Amino acid sequence: MSDFSLTTFASKGKLPQIENALAAVAKGETSLGIKAKNGVVVATEKKLSSSLMDESSYSKTQILCNHIGAVYAGLGPDFRLLAQKSRKLIQNYFVKYYEPVGVPTLCRETSELVQEKTQAGGYRPFGVSVLVAGYDESGPHLTQIDPSGAYYNWKATAIGKNAKNAKIFL
Repeated sequence: MSDFSLTTFASKGKLPQIENALAAVAKGETSLGIKAKNGVVVATEKKLSSSLMDESSYSKTQILCNHIGAVYAGLGPDFRLLAQKSRKLIQNYFVKYYEPVGVPTLCRETSELVQEKTQAGGYRPFGVSVLVAGYDESGPHLTQIDPSGAYYNWKATAIGKNAKNAKIFL
């Protein structure tokens, strides 16, 4: 069943490749975000796989521009690629409209890019869930982008290994 193409649905109506990507997210370190009236706080676990690793070379958070940041759970290389593509979207928006991109616009455009990988031949879905935190003229935003390309706005949420327990706590 999982030997078929990416867009072949299983008998229960799910895409096995998306299920595999969500499993990679569930194995990632826990990250969470909380939206307040005047900003957003994100936090994450940062566990090094070896004591020989240089801690300063490993980061789970990225600043995408001066008013938007992101944290992830899942595969680090996939996050770095998404962060790079998001920065290009931010710059393209600024060049075209000569104003900073809104957080909802960036999340929508990034989630469209993520969703394209679920149906493009020769690609696999991104094995990462991203929490995008930002502030624009309409206030603070906390948005989760999943490997399927779905995105959700939250007041508080968690992703990763202990996300269920963290959500209960929140």
